[in-house]
Amino acid sequence: KENESSIRKAVQICQFMIDAGLEKKYFSGLKNQINQRVISLDVKDAIIPMQSSMGQIRFKNIDHVWFKIVKINSDERVPRNGRNKIDFSKYLQLPVAAHFDVLVAKRAFLVEKSAIFQIPELDNGHYAIIASSGSGLNSKNDVLSMGFFWSTKLQLFSQDHSSEFIVVDRESGKPIVSAEVKVFSSQWEYSSRSNVKRQIATVKTDKNGEFSIEIKKSNHRISLE
Repeated sequence: KENESSIRKAVQICQFMIDAGLEKKYFSGLKNQINQRVISLDVKDAIIPMQSSMGQIRFKNIDHVWFKIVKINSDERVPRNGRNKIDFSKYLQLPVAAHFDVLVAKRAFLVEKSAIFQIPELDNGHYAIIASSGSGLNSKNDVLSMGFFWSTKLQLFSQDHSSEFIVVDRESGKPIVSAEVKVFSSQWEYSSRSNVKRQIATVKTDKNGEFSIEIKKSNHRISLE
């Protein structure tokens, strides 16, 4: 298993070979790869409104992370560029719902580490959270990672492979009457090189918070309003 000491020795060896002019291109590339900054976000799909929650971040060669949370539409699609990488520019331009920074380590480590961070209280709605290696959240100069979550009191339950569903309050457990339920299909679009979400049905829960709909394909998902 990789450890910090052995990787630092590897960096020293790379630098020695570079200075000696031996396989300079190879060892320069290897050194850059070791020193590459990495950020990866992990957040819950749904949180309770006006209650703080926790997320996890994995990082390498970074000791300080800046966060920006923006509110988005429920049907928001993740824009990607021609290389199928996330285009952060759209989200970075949206009004800020919350922003904060976290000192995740005393120094930058060459091995991957993880840390827990706190998401502040937020109103109902759909959100994107962006983590950055720099305070400017610049997609050209900083390493960025993004996650999506929903702040809601609604919770959807179903039995395995069942077409019967129930919507309840996440805190009280009581059924929600007349909740609007949207069913989406996600399909790969070759022109944009991304998954495109399309709404295919809308139903409402009954007096018991229940509804029924046949889900035949694995690429269908349900969203609540």
